[in-house]
Amino acid sequence: MLPPQAHGLVSWVQSCAHLSPPDPGLKTGKRMNHRQAVRSLLLAAFILLPSTSIVGQSDADSEFSAGLEAYRGQAFDQAIEHFRNVVKADPSSSEAIRFMNMSQDSLVQMMMSENEEYRAEFKAFAMTILEASRSMKRDAVRDKDAAEALASKCLEGTYAERGKSIWKLGMTFGPFAVPPLVASLNSNDATRYAAIYALSRLGSDALPPLLAASSSPNSKVRLAVAQVLIEMGDARATARLAEMARYDEDAAINALCAGYVSTPVGETYIEQGDAYYSYDMQNGLMETENHGVRWVLDGSTSLYYDELEAGLVPLELAKECYAAANHLREPSTVQEQASKGMALVYAAEVALLRAVGEDNRAAEQFNAGLSLSSGALNLALGASLKSSNDVPIASVLIEMLDSPAAIHAIEVRNALSNSVPTLRFSAAISLANAGDVNSPGLLTSLLRASSLRGLRTVQIFSTNPDFSKGLSAELDSNECTTLVALDANSGFTNLYSGLNIDAFVIQDPLPDTYARQLVRRIRAIGKYADVPIFVQANGSATGDIDDANVEENVTGSMVAASWGSLDVERTGYRRTAARAAEALAGMASRESRLAEVDLSDFVVLLGRTDDNVAIPIINALGYWGSASETKEDLMSVVGDDGKSNARRAAAARSVERIMASAPPSSVKMTSDDLNTLQFAMKAGGDLAQACAMLLGRGKAPHKSVKVSPK
Repeated sequence: MLPPQAHGLVSWVQSCAHLSPPDPGLKTGKRMNHRQAVRSLLLAAFILLPSTSIVGQSDADSEFSAGLEAYRGQAFDQAIEHFRNVVKADPSSSEAIRFMNMSQDSLVQMMMSENEEYRAEFKAFAMTILEASRSMKRDAVRDKDAAEALASKCLEGTYAERGKSIWKLGMTFGPFAVPPLVASLNSNDATRYAAIYALSRLGSDALPPLLAASSSPNSKVRLAVAQVLIEMGDARATARLAEMARYDEDAAINALCAGYVSTPVGETYIEQGDAYYSYDMQNGLMETENHGVRWVLDGSTSLYYDELEAGLVPLELAKECYAAANHLREPSTVQEQASKGMALVYAAEVALLRAVGEDNRAAEQFNAGLSLSSGALNLALGASLKSSNDVPIASVLIEMLDSPAAIHAIEVRNALSNSVPTLRFSAAISLANAGDVNSPGLLTSLLRASSLRGLRTVQIFSTNPDFSKGLSAELDSNECTTLVALDANSGFTNLYSGLNIDAFVIQDPLPDTYARQLVRRIRAIGKYADVPIFVQANGSATGDIDDANVEENVTGSMVAASWGSLDVERTGYRRTAARAAEALAGMASRESRLAEVDLSDFVVLLGRTDDNVAIPIINALGYWGSASETKEDLMSVVGDDGKSNARRAAAARSVERIMASAPPSSVKMTSDDLNTLQFAMKAGGDLAQACAMLLGRGKAPHKSVKVSPK
C-alpha cells in the first residue's frame, strides 16, 4: 500500500493518461520499443527541420524512388542496387529530408527488417539517410532559453495545448528539455504534477538527465523523478528504481518503487554498465542519444551538463552503474564484478584521452584505476584480452598492473604470449619490473619494445576472412599490427581507444554502413584527417569517394607505401620504448648477466635519438657489460658532443662501474680514453664530475687544477 503522500501524485498522473501528443503512436507512457524509438528518430529528423523545395530531380532522387518502388514490390536485389547508387550520389541534408518525407514507413521497416539476407544492408541504408537529415538539427538542440520558454507552456493551458507543447519540446530539444521541467519538481502541486507528466512523455532521450536528478537530496524531487522513471518504463532505469525501492531513506519512495524490490540491484547495475561499456545500441546508449554531455545535478533541482568527447559518454554512464553496484551492501561476487567493470572503464578512458592528447585528464583516470585492487585489474585484463578490439584497453590495464603484484597476475603472463606485439611488450615490462627474469620470451620482448620507433597499426573493416588474413600477413612483414573489425561500430571504437592508426582499409559495403559514410566519420576525427584510407571496391557500385583511395584490390605493399610522410616517433611508441628500457636497466641492476643476453642487441640502441631510451640502456650496460665488450662503445658516447650531456655522463658512470667490477689488472685507460675524458670535462656540470671520477678510476696521471680567478 502506498503512503498518503504518494497517492496524489499517482492519481494525478493516471488522470492524465488520456492526454496524447499529436501522434499517439509516437510516444507512449511506457518505454518505447525499438520500433517506436526508430520511428521517433525518423519523425524528429524531418518534422523539426526547415522544409525544402525540389528544384529539380537529382540522380539521387530518381535512384531513391526506383529503390523504394522495388523495395515495396519485394524486389530486394534491385532495391539494394538502387540504394547503393543513392549512397554513391552522397545525398545532402535537404535531399535526405525529402527522402524521409517520401518514405517514413518504409525506412522504419528497413531498420526493423527480419529478412536475414537483406536486413543488415537495409538498416545501414536507413541509418545513412537518418544521419544525413539530422545534421541540420544539431545546432538548435541546446538552446537553453528556447527550451525554458517552451517548457513553461507544458505547465499551463488546456490539456490539448500542453500535449502539443510536450511533444514539440521533446522532439526539438531531446535531453536538453529536461532541466527546466526538473526545476519545477519542487513547486506547488499543480505545477509539479504538470512537470511530472511532461517529463514522463519525453521518451528515452530524457533518461540520462533524469537519472542524475534521481540523486536529489530533496525527497520530494526524488519521489517525482521515480514516478517519471516508472511511467517511462525504460529498462535502463531498472537498477536505479530497484535501488530506490530497497535503499532510499524515504518510505514513500520505497513504496512507490515496490514493484522493483525483488530485482537484484547489484547484478542489474552491472548488466546495465556492461551494456553502456560495450556500446550496445539496444540496451546501452544509442548513437542518436549521445549528445557529448554528462549530466550533473547541482543542489536539489538544478541540472547542468559537462561537455565530453562523445566516446566518453557511454563510458561515464557505465562507470556510474559499476560505482553504484560497488557501493551497495551486495555480495562480494557482485562487488568483484563491479570493480572489474570500473577497471575496464578507467582503462578505456585513459586510452581514449591519450589518443586525443589529453594526457593530464588521462593521468587522473589512470591513477583512479591504480586505486583498484590487483585482482580487479587482473579480471579486467582477462576480459579485454578476449577481444581484438580491446588491445588499447588491455595495454593500459597491463600498465596499471606494473607493480610487484604483476608477477602473480596470471593474465599478465598470458599477455606475454599474445599474438599482438603491443600486448607482449607491455606484459614483458610489467613482469620484468616485478622481478621476473625467467619467463620465456621476456628478454626478447623487452629488447624489441626498446627498439620501437614507429610500430604501425592498420584498422581493417571487412567481413571477408580471406581478405583480412591475406592483408594482415602482408602487413606483418612490415612491422605492422592489424586490427580486424567485422562491422563499422566495433572497429570504430579503436579510433577513440588510444591507438595511433596509420591507415584504414574498408571493404564496401559493411553490414552496418557503406564505405562512403565510414570514410566521412573517420575524417570527422581531427587526428585522422590525413591518414590514408583504402576502400576495397564493390565493383562499380562503390564509385569514387572523396578523401579515400578506391581500389579493385587493396594490397599490403600499397598500404605500406602510404606511410612515408607519417611521424614514426609517436608518443605511444616512445612511452613503450622508454618503459622497456627502464625495465631492462632495473633487471640488470638486480640480476647477474643472463646467459641469453647478447650485448650487441643493447649496443645498437645507443644510437637512439631519445635519451629516455638510450640512458637506461647505457645503465644496463654498466651492469652487464665488460671492458672488452662494451667500454669502447660507451666511451664513444662520452666523447660525442652531439649527444646530450646527461647521456654522456651516464656513459661515463657505466664505464666506471664496469672498471670497478673488473680485476685490477684489466683496468686500463688508453691515451684516446684520457683525451676523450678531458675533452668532455670542458662541458662542466654533471658530465665533468662523472668524467673526473672515471679518470681517477682509470689511474690516469693526476694534473693539479688551479683555482679560477675572481
